[in-house]
Amino acid sequence: MKTIKFESFIAEECAVTTGNFDGVHKGHGKILDTLNSIAINNRYKRILITFERHPRLFFNPDLAHYVLSPHAEKTLLLEDAIDYIIPIQFNNDFASLKPEAYMKHLVKHFNMKHYIAGYDHHIGRDKNGSFENLSLIATKHNFKLDRVPPILYINDPISSSRIKEALDNGRVETAAEMLGRYFSLEGVVIHGKQIGRTIGFPTANIKLPYDKYIPPLGVYAAFVWYEGLRYNAMLNIGTNPTVSNEQELSVEAHILDFNSSLYDSNIKIELVSKIRDEIIFANFEELKEQISRDKTEICNRLSKETEE
Repeated sequence: MKTIKFESFIAEECAVTTGNFDGVHKGHGKILDTLNSIAINNRYKRILITFERHPRLFFNPDLAHYVLSPHAEKTLLLEDAIDYIIPIQFNNDFASLKPEAYMKHLVKHFNMKHYIAGYDHHIGRDKNGSFENLSLIATKHNFKLDRVPPILYINDPISSSRIKEALDNGRVETAAEMLGRYFSLEGVVIHGKQIGRTIGFPTANIKLPYDKYIPPLGVYAAFVWYEGLRYNAMLNIGTNPTVSNEQELSVEAHILDFNSSLYDSNIKIELVSKIRDEIIFANFEELKEQISRDKTEICNRLSKETEE
């Protein structure tokens, strides 16, 4: 996969799709499968035009931790599915672009022969580029147009919003069903307060991108990937209220049966199941006892997950 600019020119004939693709979930997978099938049958190159930052962040710049997959993560998830990715900045110029002008650009710059749209696809100023309008534009500018139906989960279309709603309500397994994989948090291990080490549960604290969605506070059963190997882990997302009044959010994993230093290393944490919400304990001893109970429950949960 190659990253190119929106102003680039491609001589080869192409099939194109556009969208946020936040989370790259099963619904997006259906669009990508359609794009791939059309490209193979016609010997087209596959192009995805996506937003480097979610459009919602343009209208609400102070909105933090909103997206399931920031651009770098999204690019990795898509690298085997497309030939060219075109990241664009959503700004006033793009927001005011009319649907026909957008499609003409794709035909002129990328030799587009086929455009693939999702079931709820709208493009252009005021989102007035409905599928019906795009059909008229396709006829006028001589390219084919396909609309991909939604993938349903419990009778409703899979969407990034539904996945976040599931995670917001502790339904980690439901989110994984809609994603087609575990929801994950990935980042560089940074120095924390080393509180866990003092009570026998050292943790790896990770720094996340500012726009990465973070699930609710609590303890989770998780897998940690490091240097190609997977480890069982306890994940805590919280403010450590028993030992601190600072309300500083941390994302930290205690990796089971692991003793190496991970500082400045990149790790990926896959959420398997939520165990409990964050609790304020009366003292360290109560905290240690609960963590021990959490560890037992998490070991049992991950053992069953591995068997499945």
